Amino acid sequence: MLLLAFFTTGFAFAQETEGQFNPNSLLRIPRYEQLYKAKVWRTIDLREKQNKGFFAVGNELSKLILNGVKSGEIADIYDKDSLTTKMDKATFQANLVSQAGQTFPIWDPALDNYTGDNITHNGKNYTALTDSKGKNPETSKDEWQATTAGKATEFLPT
Repeated sequence: MLLLAFFTTGFAFAQETEGQFNPNSLLRIPRYEQLYKAKVWRTIDLREKQNKGFFAVGNELSKLILNGVKSGEIADIYDKDSLTTKMDKATFQANLVSQAGQTFPIWDPALDNYTGDNITHNGKNYTALTDSKGKNPETSKDEWQATTAGKATEFLPT
């Protein structure tokens, strides 16, 4: 009977002190002994001289955030500063596009292609280097060249 009473008092003591200490603090100071507590929210203005290190060429803070969202390391994307509504990844990436992509006609071996024509074949864009008809863009490298024309452009981290 004596042992049972000892365990119940130990359990009650654990419940009383459970919420009194900050689990992230190095010192176990009870909350009722703390004189004040403050949260600091800081806006980092990258145009200020003291914050230029966060915006070094090639290692911009905004570039790290964009790459983190694209790779999935940053899972929660919020719509506004209030942090109440989340945005999905597809919407976030759609907002990064500064100029929409252009669609080219699909390559047809029966059609004539002239120098400078752009076509799409198997998901890639090609530009005609010479006048040709029926030559496959993937196999004939002398007549066709892969191009980045027509792809969407995104905003730069700068």
